[in-house]
Amino acid sequence: MRALLIQTLGVAKCFENALMVQFDHRMVAYALLADRGFARIRYRAHVAKRCRDQSALTLVVAITIQACVGISALLTQVPVSLALLHQAIALAVLGIVVVHTATIILPSAPVRICDNIRHIFDADREPATSAPRQPISSARR
Repeated sequence: MRALLIQTLGVAKCFENALMVQFDHRMVAYALLADRGFARIRYRAHVAKRCRDQSALTLVVAITIQACVGISALLTQVPVSLALLHQAIALAVLGIVVVHTATIILPSAPVRICDNIRHIFDADREPATSAPRQPISSARR
């Protein structure tokens, strides 16, 4: 009886029909890309939250690459290499989402991460005669 109810509601069509699953997958991807694009524009307005803006931009770029690889996989009739690349990029997007979520939930943690990254890159540009810089973690204590 329950299976009949699910089929009459059309819920089973979303999960059992391969074409419908593909369509749902694509629509969720487009909605996610649009949502994160608008969020990136919203974060860009706040200059003080530069690290959050960089995180949002990284996420938008990763999702765009994911969508492009997915579309190219479909157009080439899903070769295994592109399918695996699509899955690998999905794992990278997941990692970027975790970091981006940390920038929203823990605002001080990503600032420290960004400062540490800047410290690493600034160390390469400093002249050899300058005094050694203190690590950022000990300077903030």
